[in-house]
Amino acid sequence: MSEYGDKCALVIDNGLFTHTAIKLSESFGKVYYMTPWVNAFPKSNATLPGDGLDEITRIKHWEEHLDEADLVVFPDVMFGPLQTLMVNMGKRVWGSRLGERLELDRWWFKKLLKRLDMPIAESHLIVGVDALVRFLKTHKNFWVKTSLYRGDFETYQSKTYEHVKPRLDKLISDLGEKGKIYQFIVEKNIDAVVELGFDGFCIGGKYPKVAAFGKELKDCGYIGVAKEYEQFPIELKWSNQMLSSTLERFNYRGFISSEIRCTKEPATVEEPDRFEDCEMIWNKGNPPEGSEFYCYATDPCTRMASPPGEAYIEWFDNWPEIMYEGADGNLVTPIPIGKYAAEIMIHSGFADQHWQPVVFPDEIKRWVKLRNCCRIEGVYSAVPQSVGLPEIGAVIGIHDDLKTAMQLTLERSTKIDGYFIESKQDAIGCIITEINNAQDEGIQFTDDPLPSAEDIERLQLCLTDG
Repeated sequence: MSEYGDKCALVIDNGLFTHTAIKLSESFGKVYYMTPWVNAFPKSNATLPGDGLDEITRIKHWEEHLDEADLVVFPDVMFGPLQTLMVNMGKRVWGSRLGERLELDRWWFKKLLKRLDMPIAESHLIVGVDALVRFLKTHKNFWVKTSLYRGDFETYQSKTYEHVKPRLDKLISDLGEKGKIYQFIVEKNIDAVVELGFDGFCIGGKYPKVAAFGKELKDCGYIGVAKEYEQFPIELKWSNQMLSSTLERFNYRGFISSEIRCTKEPATVEEPDRFEDCEMIWNKGNPPEGSEFYCYATDPCTRMASPPGEAYIEWFDNWPEIMYEGADGNLVTPIPIGKYAAEIMIHSGFADQHWQPVVFPDEIKRWVKLRNCCRIEGVYSAVPQSVGLPEIGAVIGIHDDLKTAMQLTLERSTKIDGYFIESKQDAIGCIITEINNAQDEGIQFTDDPLPSAEDIERLQLCLTDG
């Protein structure tokens, strides 16, 4: 029996991270899993993520099992007040607590960056769709975002008003009457020389001695390296340190990922013109000591990120200890099973509105992570959630050799089958190109030789020929 074989874990999630509960089941004697489902007219689909998985027990009400739980794990956001309640009841809780605000309240986060004198690109808080339209007609190359209500719409870029008008027309129709009072955050595009991010966890403002960082191709894939935290790029350590006191105040004890965009020149040099009566914020800031880059912290994930959460739940071998001790305020050093991780996202434009069975051999089960996953009569399925996202999971590879990690991921991706399923294999080559560019700019990813474009092409050709 493992050290936690006599203990019970309760995982409360929104459906994206059933794999976290499955990982804990390797060590805990009992693992319960729950996603919210209650409203005036509940639908059965909301009760099915986690159902039928042999490793865990799907439940409908966490209240019936809280007394039994020795550890409560929240891999996702939206549960901050519940976490605080459980902490006050004396439970061990792994999660962001009220620190989820860094992700869920984007305008508040920008004000925090301003107080910390960190760089901020020109940003506007715009109220109402009419004002948004007027702004986009006269401003080029901005990103339109929302806080908290990501189900309303995902972030999108407005290069010009003409370019974005069809999407904007649909958004106005979807929002209806509330569009008159809806708050939009509109941010100037940052022409980054390099983008990278920290991927790991934080305990009371402190970061582990070993962690991961890497490069994501949004919604398509990820490549990362695990190493001593002291060997991380200055830019990442600086950003983490600047936010550490805030995370300490929130008593933060959970997963966290950052997104840092680095530029040689400030994104905004002089104070921009103010748009009508809307609130505006920007800050030139300065590069970290020892760096030539202005570092823009954008959209932190105060939860398990996706990607690369699907990879790092397997990448580090001692998550049960990390979470159990971390929930009590103790910082445990992660133990990686390999130096590198590669991840490819699995997409299906069919799955958002329809049941999506996903077939793969048992030999790669550990390396396939599905969102909103259930199992019915021996077949894994992604349960339709109707939120407009094509991503239904990921396939991963971990190894001490980067090329091998990539090869494992690509090979496994060819063994996943299902109607209208697409594994984003091309993401691997794109990410390696960006990592090479980052190293050319002086931000070191690894001392090992990086695969060339020809290496990646050969890998993909071998898969095709095979």
